[in-house]
Amino acid sequence: MKITITDIMEAYMFTLDILDELKQKGVEVTISQTGDETNKDIVKKYSQPTNLPLKHWVHVQLEAKRPEHVKEIADASMKLSKSGINFDTGGGEGFRDWELDWSFSHSGIEDEKITKAKMNVEKMICEIEAEGIC
Repeated sequence: MKITITDIMEAYMFTLDILDELKQKGVEVTISQTGDETNKDIVKKYSQPTNLPLKHWVHVQLEAKRPEHVKEIADASMKLSKSGINFDTGGGEGFRDWELDWSFSHSGIEDEKITKAKMNVEKMICEIEAEGIC
């Protein structure tokens, strides 16, 4: 089923829905302020009508307590990417970070190069942390 998202706030709310789904599956989701809101240069540069409004900028940490969670996080990330939603990500052993901040973007269409790159990264993480589930 193709998901049609028309603007940045709809994309943000869709992302929050995805995070709620992950919580329901047992993934520990922690949302906190980014800290970027105090950097005047970043705020000035990214306070544009097409960008996510500053008041919604958050850092999300996703903790994979079980191998299945690693795959569920990867699937969620790919669902967002295929919906044209992208943002900075990071992480370490057992956790992932999503930066829903100035880097959050919504094009309305999938960028196949970004999706392919994310798929490769998610596959590597899954192979290392998910004990063959992926």
